[in-house]
Amino acid sequence: MADSAKGAARVPVSMKFGYSAGLFGISMVQTSVSVLLLYFYTDILHIPPASAGGIVFLGTFADAFSSVFAAWVANHHHSPLGRYRPLLIGVSAPLAVFFALMFSRPDLSAGQLWIYAAITHLCYRICYAFTLAPHSALIGRLSSDADERSAIGAWKAVANNLGLMAAAYLGISTVEKLGGTDPARGFTMFGAIFGTAAGISVLYSALATRERAGGRHDDTGQFIPGLALILRNSQMRLVLASTLIFFAGYMLMNSGVVYFFKYILMRPEEAKFAVVAIGVGGIVMPPLWSAAIRRTSKARIWATGCIVMAFAFVSIYIFGVVGSLPILLSYFLIGAGKSAVIVNFYAMTADAVDYGHWKLGARAESYSFGFLSLANKAGTAIGGGLLGLLLDWSGLIVNARQTDQTLGRLWAVICLAPAALAVASAVVVLFFKVTASKHREMVMELQAREGEL
Repeated sequence: MADSAKGAARVPVSMKFGYSAGLFGISMVQTSVSVLLLYFYTDILHIPPASAGGIVFLGTFADAFSSVFAAWVANHHHSPLGRYRPLLIGVSAPLAVFFALMFSRPDLSAGQLWIYAAITHLCYRICYAFTLAPHSALIGRLSSDADERSAIGAWKAVANNLGLMAAAYLGISTVEKLGGTDPARGFTMFGAIFGTAAGISVLYSALATRERAGGRHDDTGQFIPGLALILRNSQMRLVLASTLIFFAGYMLMNSGVVYFFKYILMRPEEAKFAVVAIGVGGIVMPPLWSAAIRRTSKARIWATGCIVMAFAFVSIYIFGVVGSLPILLSYFLIGAGKSAVIVNFYAMTADAVDYGHWKLGARAESYSFGFLSLANKAGTAIGGGLLGLLLDWSGLIVNARQTDQTLGRLWAVICLAPAALAVASAVVVLFFKVTASKHREMVMELQAREGEL
């Protein structure tokens, strides 16, 4: 009986590929924003660092709360296509348009440019929320098996890092080659090309998947009861807290790469190789992390990945600039460690939803994934705002040679801040107790309860 149920929970490779294709596009735009947007604001639009960080901060909070609204919308519409796929189909084109507008520079005054940047960023963030939240929640509808969700997570992690590499290497190359002596034009072309590619990948993901599991469980449709279930679910609270802390460090990590290579190493053209190294680490490791999860637990692998990231950052800080190869190796380790979290945090959320259903007798699936997106984006907002403040604290003067004191502070900002946040995320996530065996017990008990009704 258990074997037949497990077989029914298997997801075809074609559907895993289609689902992960959506994250490829999502990762492209997410990485572009975290790596290039702050630089675009400060060095191309000439917005002061603190003001630029403020735009990112406000935009990501708009994104976070839009994620909860997206969960409400998912709970209050009915479609033959399912609960989440119609949202992905509808938002794919607006996501592409506003991403392109966000990286363009119209002929406006300094004050008008700030307003334009804020408006386009807010519109993009709302579209992004209505993309990420339903796509994240869709994993719980593809399969009800914890191990199968981990396998899907490995596919997602590879796609995530392919998107990261495309945004980093091809994105920076697009700016350089199509912009020539006019980087603003290069960024405009980059926004149009990558926005279109992301929109197409999200649309394909929605069309290539099916919502096969979970349909028999009606979620709590109202916000307040859903929020109450999330707050009472100890395992969900742990996932959300760990995610928020991790993504604050993730934002510092990605955005710090450009500043590190431009102002500390004074080799800005090599920044793309560092982000590619992160991507390569993220592509190589997910199958290994997925295999290790079956022998340990998702929480331990998450924590291990965070410690690997922290070790690499501290190594860069302690040993200094000792050559391009050791630096790239460190970024490879950062990517390998990061992928341990990317493999797990969607699947752990789905497991925590099942835990809440088992423990509390009711589900809050859509709202849980909405709050996961909120935690993700709140962490990114905190990281972006923090980076703007830390860059001001460092004394950074854009497009100029920095003082020794500024360089020393920049080094600490780029290395020690994300390392500390990675360690904090590792500590919190180790309290998560829903292992694969525990999850199987919960699912069997839930099925038995349904049979009694």
